[in-house]
Amino acid sequence: MRSSLWIKTLMFITIVLSLTPALAGAWTTEAVDAPKLFSNFYSRAIALDSSGNPHIVYGEDHLYHAYHDGSSWHYETVDSSGGVGQFASIAIDPSNHIHISYYDETNGDLKYATNASGSWVIAVPDSFLDVGQYSTIALDASGYVHISYYDNSYSRPKYATNKTGSWVPSVVNTTQYTGRYSSLAVDVSGYAHISYYGGLSLKYATNKTGSWVLATVDSTTDVGGYTSIAIDSSGKAHISYYDWDNGDLKYATNVSGSWAFETVDSGSGGGADTGGYSSIAIDSAGLIHISYYSFNNLRLRYATGSTGSWSLSTVDSSADVGGYTSIATDASNKAHISYYNWDNGDIKYATNATGSWVYQVLDSYGDVGGHTSVATDSSGHVYMSYYDWLNGDLKYATDASGSWATQTVDNSVDDVGSYTSIALDSAGKAHISYYD
Repeated sequence: MRSSLWIKTLMFITIVLSLTPALAGAWTTEAVDAPKLFSNFYSRAIALDSSGNPHIVYGEDHLYHAYHDGSSWHYETVDSSGGVGQFASIAIDPSNHIHISYYDETNGDLKYATNASGSWVIAVPDSFLDVGQYSTIALDASGYVHISYYDNSYSRPKYATNKTGSWVPSVVNTTQYTGRYSSLAVDVSGYAHISYYGGLSLKYATNKTGSWVLATVDSTTDVGGYTSIAIDSSGKAHISYYDWDNGDLKYATNVSGSWAFETVDSGSGGGADTGGYSSIAIDSAGLIHISYYSFNNLRLRYATGSTGSWSLSTVDSSADVGGYTSIATDASNKAHISYYNWDNGDIKYATNATGSWVYQVLDSYGDVGGHTSVATDSSGHVYMSYYDWLNGDLKYATDASGSWATQTVDNSVDDVGSYTSIALDSAGKAHISYYD
């Protein structure tokens, strides 16, 4: 799994002088230029409301929710706590209320947020040691919430539900070193089905009998990464996953009553390593839709069809794109995909609702604050020069107007702006030296 990107937020720190000795020398901090930080999206990061409009959740510094209302995109911060929002997963109920599971990296907790009451309410379903990575969420017909996730402390899969009226977490498989890349779906009877990586094999668990029943689905090679599960109207499971040894996208189902699996894409798009970050959905006609990433060709791929008959295509090859894919289908059986641009840190959205694939940038990641230099004028206003790591630009910030304003000074070549130094002349004009 590719390592998550890290952000450098430019901060301004000053000593606050006070006549009160106890407060003298106290530090205050504020963000001058703080773009969003997000990483480790997951395979259930997108969902459609009753109007077919997409909703996407993501984060790492905070939890964010982006949604389209039919005419434009809107953005909100759901949880402003620090270090939350990785492995965010979304489900939408029939009343169009939002339900999100996500990881709190700061405290090592599984968190849950919903706006079912009209405003965002946040809960912690499980806070035992370090839990909550690889979370996926689903709702049953009665509106109860089901979440699968990973116990990082004991290296095993866990599950939590509020069916009893309060949150009850449980261990799915007590075997250590299993449970990463988990994915959950709920059938029409409200039973949970979970796929996960078992350490060299694809594993499956269900509580249909009242207790967890475990099965090994595929152990032919080192398989089971990036799993994603969907349940059809007959309660049968469909799983997309990655073959680590061969670099293939694979698919498994128990439609026949026993598990069968096959290779969907072994690099037909020109690359011999494909199938990472897969996400699966089933449309109203029973056809399978899978979004995934080609490691070799660095592009977003898409497969649709059924056992033995697959149509494969490239959705976006504009850059190194296609990580962290998540797919959903609408009432017209059209696909909607959220995914990541590794080159510049953008979240992107693609759909074939118009009959052909159209994609756009949804939100952008930032990495600023390197090689800073600071100067002040006679009025105490602050002027800073600094380096934008992500874009390779020289940037400048000042609070001379009473609030912070930032601008890009030089983006003329591929990489400028490191090792900056700033000074002010007698007229208060800024002069910056920097490295090209």
